[in-house]
Amino acid sequence: MFTPRELEVAASAVVRLFRKWDLPDGIACQILGNLASETYSAWQRSEFGQIDQDVGIRLSLLIGIHKCLRTLFKDPERGYAWIRIANSAFNHLPPLEVMAKGDIASLAYVRARLETMMTDVSSW
Repeated sequence: MFTPRELEVAASAVVRLFRKWDLPDGIACQILGNLASETYSAWQRSEFGQIDQDVGIRLSLLIGIHKCLRTLFKDPERGYAWIRIANSAFNHLPPLEVMAKGDIASLAYVRARLETMMTDVSSW
């Protein structure tokens, strides 16, 4: 599905995204499917070992979430803040709380809701 190089590039991008989101390492690891903290620390130093396809799917979903937010919000800071704001689309939870459940379905749900929001905005 993904080449090792693609996974490294995606992991590096997600580490930068998580910095923009100002996530504690523990939450970052949860979102990445309970990734070992040692592994995440290595990623922060741009040291990538073998990244499995499950994590690759999560990385892809996170990059998609970021892309949607950048499309929806002209000001990037508003997009970064959006993940912490309770939202009726997520049962009045912040999207970050949904993503932190740690399962792929939760990430996919946030991405799908954002895709729907983008479609709704483009139809205005």
